[in-house]
Amino acid sequence: MRRVVAGVLAGTGLAVVVLAGGGCRQQGSREAFCAQVVEVPVVSDADTLVAPGGEDLLDGLLEGLEDLHDASPGEVRPDVGTLVSVTKDLREVLREADPERADEETLAELRSGLAYYGAASERVVAYTSRTCGIDLTTVTATPTITTTD
Repeated sequence: MRRVVAGVLAGTGLAVVVLAGGGCRQQGSREAFCAQVVEVPVVSDADTLVAPGGEDLLDGLLEGLEDLHDASPGEVRPDVGTLVSVTKDLREVLREADPERADEETLAELRSGLAYYGAASERVVAYTSRTCGIDLTTVTATPTITTTD
């Protein structure tokens, strides 16, 4: 399963903008978003998340993205929330998955979440560039799921 998840992540290229929604807190501001976006850990290699220590890295990524969600103003908040949700789902899959075999139901859940990931990621990257002047174009927002036999 971990190899399958690595294939899922490899299709995304980078898990930088994988965000999930924190609770119903006050909306942030553009200034707070721009200050926080540079604090989100960058994961440039999918294998890093499925290697030893990857769970801690994913937890750190999720924490950074939840903080970004809290800092997000209304115009980008829903997209950041989508990405946080997918990250939470991915973390659960990695924690519960049998690393030796891919469970089709689990893969279906990942496919469903990743269907929304690409578009949300592109919008967050564009917003960050336009609003903050920060270039996150190294993020590839075309998630895929591959299976290994």
